[in-house]
Amino acid sequence: KNRVACNLSLRRRVQACLRMQQDEVLANVCLDAISAVIQNSIWEGARRWRVSLFGSVANGFGTSNCDLDVVAHEDGVLGHKQGLEDAKRMLLKFCDAFRLSGLGFVVKEVVLHARVPVMKLQYGNLEIDLSVNNTKPLLNTRLLKAYSDLNPIVKELGVAVKLWAKEQDLCGPARGNLS
Repeated sequence: KNRVACNLSLRRRVQACLRMQQDEVLANVCLDAISAVIQNSIWEGARRWRVSLFGSVANGFGTSNCDLDVVAHEDGVLGHKQGLEDAKRMLLKFCDAFRLSGLGFVVKEVVLHARVPVMKLQYGNLEIDLSVNNTKPLLNTRLLKAYSDLNPIVKELGVAVKLWAKEQDLCGPARGNLS
């Protein structure tokens, strides 16, 4: 009887954390705005750049308060290995574009000395991590999305593990843990 009550309690907690339709709408609006900032930039070649969502929001294991992981990449060069210095240079170009865009983005930080350089943005209450030509996670995202689409219980299990890992302080690449 206690086991059933515990399972029900855990399931309710997980379901309360799942993303809602309005979360998905906001993520899509944000992704469109990021794309617009990059494609409408003034430097030559900006129109060749695309943005792709990866990570928990894209794979189905996102929670209602999670951030967006976005990669900006040149169209048609998925899997292209760009140099670290090139990625840093592009992030700085994008940084200027976001600051001048007038679309409501706030550049919180540009982390150039990480393994994968990233720009941390805010769009309303939504936090975004933007990287450049970091396309390897797109394949993992597709695989996890296929799993989460198999059955709603798979998604709930993934979110339960994610919540547990956060409570145990076992996640976060900045601390050497899994993301």
